[in-house]
Amino acid sequence: MSKDNEAGSLANKSVLKALAILTALGDYPEGASATDLAETTGASRPTVFRMLLSLEAAGYVERTGATYRLGWELVRLSRLPHLDRGLAARLQPILDKYAKRVNEPVNFALRGSRGSFDIVAEGVSNRFLTTEEQFLGSRFPAHASSTGKLMLSELSDAEVLKLLPARLEKFTERTIATRKQLLEELGVVRDQGYAVLDNELEIGLFSLSVPVRWESGRLLGVMAVYGPSERLKLHGVPELVQLLRSAGAEVLESVSGE
Repeated sequence: MSKDNEAGSLANKSVLKALAILTALGDYPEGASATDLAETTGASRPTVFRMLLSLEAAGYVERTGATYRLGWELVRLSRLPHLDRGLAARLQPILDKYAKRVNEPVNFALRGSRGSFDIVAEGVSNRFLTTEEQFLGSRFPAHASSTGKLMLSELSDAEVLKLLPARLEKFTERTIATRKQLLEELGVVRDQGYAVLDNELEIGLFSLSVPVRWESGRLLGVMAVYGPSERLKLHGVPELVQLLRSAGAEVLESVSGE
C-alpha cells in the first residue's frame, strides 16, 4: 500500500466531511442553509446538520436562524502566526495615536468564540507601563471586563445563560456575581452602546469599551481604554466613548482597505 493510500485509509471520514462543509461555507459570504450545504457537498442533509451543530459548538460556525456562516474561531486561528506582521502592525499607529490623546493605554480585541476575545494590539500612552500593567496577550473573565461584557452583549440572554455558571467568580466587592445581575448589565450595554468596568476586576481599575462594526452591523472587534479610576474618569464617559469610536472608525477603514 502506498503512503497516499495508507493516509487515505486512516483519515477520519467525519473530520473530512466537516472540513468539506467549512470549505463550502467559504463560498457563501452571506451564509447558507443545511440544505444548501448538503447539495454542495453531496452529503445527506441530516449528516450536514449534525456536523453543523458540532462546528457551531466549537465556534467554527455561527448560526442565525437557519443560516450558517464561518465562525470567528477560524479567524482567530488563521491570524495567530501573523499577528506581528499583519493586523497588529497595521493597527499599532492608530492605537498609539489615541492612547497618547487620552494618556492611557488603548487596545483592540477581536471576537473569539462563545463570548471570548483576544486583545491583538495595544496603543502605548506617554506614561511608562511595566509588562505586568499591559493587557496585550492577557485573558480576562468575560463578566469582569468591559470588553467581555460587550462581547457577551452580542449574544442572546439564553446563550449567555448556557455559557456561564450560576455563580460567577468575584474579584472585588463590586464584581457581578450572578447571571441575573449580568443579564441586567448586558441589557444596559445593549441600550447605551458601550460597556464600563468600574472597580470590578481590580480595585482602582476603570475601563470602557465600544464596538467596532462593519457597515452591515456585524461586530469586527472592540476598542477599549483602561487606567486608574480617579485619573481616567476625569475625561468623562462621553469624551471616552467619542475617542474610542473615532479610533474604531480608523481601524475599520484600515481593515477595509486590505
